[in-house]
Amino acid sequence: MNEVEILNKIMQAFPQGSQGGNVVINIINTSNQQNNNISQSTSILNTNIQTDEVERLKNKNMPDFEEHLITQRRSRNTVDSYIFSVSDFFSRYDCLDDKHVEEWIQLLKSEKKTPKTINLRLSGLIAFAKFKGIKLNVNKLPVQKKSFVDNVISEEEYYKLLKCLKADNKMKGYWMIRFLGQTGARVSEFVRFEKKNLEDGYIDLDTKCHSRRILIPDRLIEESKEYFAGVQGRWLFPGQKKGQHMTTGGVNSLLKDFAKKYDIGEDVMHAHAFRHFFAIQSLNNGVDMSLLKDLLGHGSIDTTQIYTQLSSAEQKKRFNEAVKW
Repeated sequence: MNEVEILNKIMQAFPQGSQGGNVVINIINTSNQQNNNISQSTSILNTNIQTDEVERLKNKNMPDFEEHLITQRRSRNTVDSYIFSVSDFFSRYDCLDDKHVEEWIQLLKSEKKTPKTINLRLSGLIAFAKFKGIKLNVNKLPVQKKSFVDNVISEEEYYKLLKCLKADNKMKGYWMIRFLGQTGARVSEFVRFEKKNLEDGYIDLDTKCHSRRILIPDRLIEESKEYFAGVQGRWLFPGQKKGQHMTTGGVNSLLKDFAKKYDIGEDVMHAHAFRHFFAIQSLNNGVDMSLLKDLLGHGSIDTTQIYTQLSSAEQKKRFNEAVKW
């Protein structure tokens, strides 16, 4: 007897007008849904059936997972990192379960990966397992949390850099630093700034599933108008190839050159340091946490709260100022 025949038999047992039929249908639908979840959960475990899927995962071919991460408003770097983690695991193992994940952790330790790196890899794999409906009971490695934000360019260094660039007439570099430090854009977002964004006062960056708006301060727009009027083409910061914008690698390479030329620590001369700088300066100047979360494009305010902590250099400075006994 098939499911339809069984359903008909059960429905005949209920009086006319009762709700019993709906209950049975809901039970069967729930059962089917559970069966589908079980099938999905075991699909990675049963390598005899899903060998082709494992091969795709090894080769970072996981568009559904990628789209899922994008809907969660993960940054491009996080998406790439999580995909790499999944690929790394399946390049070593064909079965996703606690036993193999623990082996993977030990293997990463033997490769001298830091606890922070291992936990990042685990985050990607756990996110993938959750996406697939697979429950993992593995713990991340203990990492001592820092009570400060590292690699943040100081106000003194920021203004020194601007002064030196202006004095040397390196105006492209000057406006690069201004836009990085006053918009909080990720470097991958910064390189996509266009001239039309100066007219709008913002840039909208669309992905498959959500839009992120980066605001440009009115003062910055007004002061940079004359310079950008002389820049040819579509992009605010054109690259070496005609018609293309700067690359993220090109931005960081230029910052490293500035570090050497103007005697500024290389540890703070990378694009993300200016995003940290923007966040800390925003909080110091009265921007509330909720607004800053939106300005930075964070998915959670927990991520934004790290900027309430002082940099290690600032901690030491304030400590020395306070100890007068």
